[in-house]
Amino acid sequence: MLKKMFTFSILLICLLATSCSQLGTESSEHGTNNLNNTSAQPSQQELTDSDNNEFEITSEIYSENNIRITYPQICNLHDGDKQERINDIIKEGAYGFLANLLDDDRASLNYDIEYKISFKNASILSIIYTGSDIGQNWYCDVFRATNIDIANEKILALTDLVDVNDDFIKLYREGKLVYPEAPEGKAVVLGLSVYTDEQWILRLSKIGKELTQDYYYLTQGSLGISVPIARASGWHAEIEISFTDLVDNLKVEIEM
Repeated sequence: MLKKMFTFSILLICLLATSCSQLGTESSEHGTNNLNNTSAQPSQQELTDSDNNEFEITSEIYSENNIRITYPQICNLHDGDKQERINDIIKEGAYGFLANLLDDDRASLNYDIEYKISFKNASILSIIYTGSDIGQNWYCDVFRATNIDIANEKILALTDLVDVNDDFIKLYREGKLVYPEAPEGKAVVLGLSVYTDEQWILRLSKIGKELTQDYYYLTQGSLGISVPIARASGWHAEIEISFTDLVDNLKVEIEM
């Protein structure tokens, strides 16, 4: 029974995984906080009201056995209490999932994760986590992302940012594949034809609201979506849609 539970947990970890890159610098260690996050539903005015929301980024490390996760924390925000609440949301996104694993499973992990800030302004912080999970009988590339509404101190769900409708799915299908290289074709690698538009709407609408293997992130010029694919093809695929193409679907104004 324990062996089955262990196998299930490892499969779950691998399903939450895929690959990419970049960094953070270490400064301190913290234990696990299992916090409750809720999806934001901001109006355009609320999200773009960035007065006094300027902040800087520092890096910290969560370390436990062979688990090492580097994650960002914000600093120098004018409101210290607000800063602490946002940092708690970041911690939950970085390593809160570990609380759902059995102690033996956590002890068996060889987890090395770094972060990069893919987008930052006074209203939105978009964080990508990448790395690897290596065990005796498995290997997983890891890709996760957290997007935070700074003004409202909440996780920013994909549907808070854009209308996930037929037009959006069309843009997604036609978007730029930035990872992996796919000589056999984007549609083949992602299995885009497997899902109908309605199924894609239902699936992508869950990002930021529910536990899912799909993630989104922002860059200075685009919105990216990561979905899991076959290990042989690269673990995950990233498709990016330019903000210019999204102008009719954006619910909020994104200040560059």
